Amino acid sequence: MNNVDKETNSTGKTLMKQTEIIQHLLKSYDIRGSGSLLLNGGVEAIAPAILKYFKEIEHVDRIMIGSDMRQSSPRIVEVLTELAINAGLDVILLQEKSHAFVSTPFLYYTASLPQYADCASIMVTASHNPETYNGMKMTGKRLRPIAKGSGLETIRRFALENTPLASGGSHKTGKIHYTFPHRNYLMHALELANVETNQFRGMKIFIDGLNGMAPQDLLPLMDMLGVDTSGSINCDPGNPWPSDRPDPMFSSNHDRLKRHMQNGSFDLGFMGDGDFDRIFLFSDTGEMIGGDFLTALLAEHYGASHARIGTDMRARLASKKMILASGSIPLDTRIGYTHIKDALYDYNRLGEYVPFGGEVSGHFYFRNEQGMITENTLFVVLQALKRLRQVPGRLQQILSAQNSAFHSGEMLFHFRDQTQIRPALHSVKHRLGQGADIHTEDRRGVDLEATLIRQNYRKYLEGSADDFLNIVVRLSGAEENMVKSTIEADSQARLDRYVSELISILDTHTGYLIDCAKI
Repeated sequence: MNNVDKETNSTGKTLMKQTEIIQHLLKSYDIRGSGSLLLNGGVEAIAPAILKYFKEIEHVDRIMIGSDMRQSSPRIVEVLTELAINAGLDVILLQEKSHAFVSTPFLYYTASLPQYADCASIMVTASHNPETYNGMKMTGKRLRPIAKGSGLETIRRFALENTPLASGGSHKTGKIHYTFPHRNYLMHALELANVETNQFRGMKIFIDGLNGMAPQDLLPLMDMLGVDTSGSINCDPGNPWPSDRPDPMFSSNHDRLKRHMQNGSFDLGFMGDGDFDRIFLFSDTGEMIGGDFLTALLAEHYGASHARIGTDMRARLASKKMILASGSIPLDTRIGYTHIKDALYDYNRLGEYVPFGGEVSGHFYFRNEQGMITENTLFVVLQALKRLRQVPGRLQQILSAQNSAFHSGEMLFHFRDQTQIRPALHSVKHRLGQGADIHTEDRRGVDLEATLIRQNYRKYLEGSADDFLNIVVRLSGAEENMVKSTIEADSQARLDRYVSELISILDTHTGYLIDCAKI
């Protein structure tokens, strides 16, 4: 019997049962939890179910595995690889001698290449979560995301059933292969953005890499462009982090970047998260451009085609007006990197042209030539540089529109009593939603674990109303006992009123405000 099934270990310390581990680690978007839990029974409890899903549902015979710089990542990759080859699956490890760690977009690029299109993939990462966390982001063939509503429930069932994973047999042990087409990835980004090497020579860019994966991709790209990145900080993946978490929206990270940029002479700044599937742009004075406004800037690339652009529920109305002004149409999607990908796949399958989408949180999604929805933070950087250089004063126009919005930022609440979270969301819906449109499910009927409250939202966007309200309150998709909320209104007074009421409601249910992330 595995020790995760026991009540206590040899010292008498209580251990989590296997069913508890499974319930604890399977989140809305992916697998996420403490690295120590994953290393002490978690991977063995969940990985066989993932591999069973890949073999029996996705019908793949090889998987690609990459990992970010977290200390627990190498051992998790080792265990995953051993389980996979014993189950008869070939494993393609995305690494080379000098680069054991990779960014998530680099893995997606490699998995989308024709020779790997029939692979499933696992990226070992906990993204922007604290250092002690780790997890697994998964895709099926053709980069189809696996999350709640798109396969994760089946993996949960397989794990709870604990059905043995069939081995490959004596003649079907999987093999290990290695690949690392990193320079091809950089050149692919330049080609996509229609940018020449040395095109931005003379520019000086500040990068706060948070000692995550962004520098490994960004620094060689900037060098190819002739961009000066001297003065950048925290560019050593795997070194101690400058704060509790590699999250660009975390206030202490943003404040540190702003201080450095104001003390130097830079044209722009960039910061990515731990696995570099999120990117934020900063002005020469360190002012952050929200992910929704960066989405609107990049939407200009598609304006002539009258495309539909995916945006999340938190996006400020001014950013959606920018998208409309560019000739495209903003589409609301669920929050979460796997959910918005699913939405873009669904819209495109139904005949809608949705080539691009972005989130307030700095995730950006693209439909590639093969019809796969992928992420490429380097393309975002290149397009931002290109568009801001083409239109002098554009950045200030964006900042002006962003700063005129009455928006709360993303408030993070921690609940001392987990059982109070659902009653808290119920109270928010009934006390703040009077006279408003309330949504708690998407069109497929999947529980959003969230409350969306809107008044005159569409009318205000169309110019036929003078006031509006947009409130999003949701469970964190990755962290335990955490609720996140954003509020936007037509005036500061109205915003302050609803923020105060929300804080009061959640406090009654043991939820207290621990941070307010700038977006």
